[in-house]
Amino acid sequence: ATSVETDYLNGEIALLAALGGVEAPAHRALQDCSARLLREGLAPGSIGVDEVIALVRQGQSGQGRPVPGDAPSPADPQVMLELLRSDSGSRDRALASLAEEVREERARLAERQEALDDEWGEIQAEKARLRTLAQGLLEKQQAGGVTTPTSAAEAAELLGLGPRPDAVEVERAWRRAVARCHPDRTAELHPELQKRAADMTVALNAAREILLAATPSRPPRQGGRTRATRPG
Repeated sequence: ATSVETDYLNGEIALLAALGGVEAPAHRALQDCSARLLREGLAPGSIGVDEVIALVRQGQSGQGRPVPGDAPSPADPQVMLELLRSDSGSRDRALASLAEEVREERARLAERQEALDDEWGEIQAEKARLRTLAQGLLEKQQAGGVTTPTSAAEAAELLGLGPRPDAVEVERAWRRAVARCHPDRTAELHPELQKRAADMTVALNAAREILLAATPSRPPRQGGRTRATRPG
């Protein structure tokens, strides 16, 4: 045989635990033991109980995994072995406690999965909204074409600014407009719309350069106040 069902089952449990942000050292150890039996062609029972318990206590399935604290619990291998030697009443109580832990852990994993599903849905909805906005903007530009401005008036109109804007207004309007044409927002659009976005970016950059060249620099400020000149 090249595979065993226990390897699959323990792997699924370990995966669910990892997705939920919890450790499953016992299942990881059993998965490693199954893989070792197949890899080395060992006979069933070749790996002793002590070796399995040691693997579980290490709490790792490979190099670099953190080793969790060895706090005894109803699921601790040594505790379980001792319970097997105890009376039926103690075993029943321990199994009931373990079953409750499993139910609580399943509930936590279900809540975490639900939160992840909600977050994923919100991300997809936001991406769809951004694609719609970007496509609408580009379709408007497609109707009239993209013309690179050659004057301050054309540049201000392209950036949606009034006459004689200052440098801060130019930078703010340019950043806002360029963000709408960013490749990340147009990657899933039609190639023609992607080209329009690139052309619009060129036009926006040209508008910015024209307006900044025509905008006088603001005088430097010292400490937020203008210092008075003492008469000589």
